[in-house]
Amino acid sequence: MIAWLAGQFDGLRALDAITVRAALAGMAGCGAWLLFGRRFVNRLAAGGVGEKTLETDAELLRDRDDVAAKSGTPTMGGLLIIGATVAATLLFGDLANPWVRMGMGLLVVLAFAGALDDRSKLAGGGGLSRGAKWAWTMAAGGAAAGLVVWLGPAFEAPETRQIVFPFVRGLTWDGAAWGVAGLVLVAGFGALVIVACANAVNIVDGMDGLAGGLALMATAGMTLNTYLCGHAKLADYLGIVHVSHSGELTVMGAALAGSLLGFLWFNCHPAEVFMGDVGSLPAGGFLGYMAVVTRLELLLPVIGAVFVYMTLSSLVQTATFKATGKRVLPIAPLHHAWQLRGYAEQQIVVRLWILGAVCSVASLAMLKVDG
Repeated sequence: MIAWLAGQFDGLRALDAITVRAALAGMAGCGAWLLFGRRFVNRLAAGGVGEKTLETDAELLRDRDDVAAKSGTPTMGGLLIIGATVAATLLFGDLANPWVRMGMGLLVVLAFAGALDDRSKLAGGGGLSRGAKWAWTMAAGGAAAGLVVWLGPAFEAPETRQIVFPFVRGLTWDGAAWGVAGLVLVAGFGALVIVACANAVNIVDGMDGLAGGLALMATAGMTLNTYLCGHAKLADYLGIVHVSHSGELTVMGAALAGSLLGFLWFNCHPAEVFMGDVGSLPAGGFLGYMAVVTRLELLLPVIGAVFVYMTLSSLVQTATFKATGKRVLPIAPLHHAWQLRGYAEQQIVVRLWILGAVCSVASLAMLKVDG
């Protein structure tokens, strides 16, 4: 809306700048929590939308006082995270931009899938089956990645049909040169990135402030990378691929980062509300989507290295147990194993926040390594 108004009135030309609108969107996302967060949390509590930790956590954790205290804490805080992100984007983003429209659609679909999972758990069920959750995220991620690849040239962005290798200027693999099979491979790779990110944030969720803080840092880092990729002169200077019109995603990324920041006001220890799958799936999925649009998928493991490490610990645990019947860790993901070793929850969370911040900064430092 603001982008449209800026084009109509000369006095609002300053609002046409992406950086200005991104800053306003971030403040709006955070402000929504500060203004309405207390009422929202109270409404969740009154509606009985409470986490059933004593039923869902692993047996090794159920007897811990710090885990038992979480039972009954309102969940599905992601409703306001995504709601504030969408509202801030509608207000400050350019809705004519194709990447923004696709991003909005991805957020809504993944939030709906997460809400179904959360409601099933609250009703006493086990939530969506692993297969159903993967089907939802793969369908949403596949649709988003497919549209990015197939429609890229129509939006003056044929670069979306390439897989770009970071750290070496000009090193790419052009799927278009391989015909339909190549385009399918590029789209499939993008879909896997979106699905992996969505599930990684979901896996890491489990401690007060952990998923929210790490998602905030990764989103902030990717948002800044997206701005650089969308700016032709900066992209050329850094030696990265410039994707036309992708800079507008900076506004949406800033809105999500601001909303996650506001969420942490209520999610820091002791948490008053949890994110739930309705927040973790779309937040992670959108992080992957920004990487797919800007062709920074292979830089994403640096930005989200903590998510990668924690997710791998869970995957290795599952694979090892199925193959040998033995566990590598007493419990997975790894942050819960540290918890069992006696580390305080706040200590684990803050240290992982520090690592997350370092990784986001490192991703920016790595953009121009070829001189």
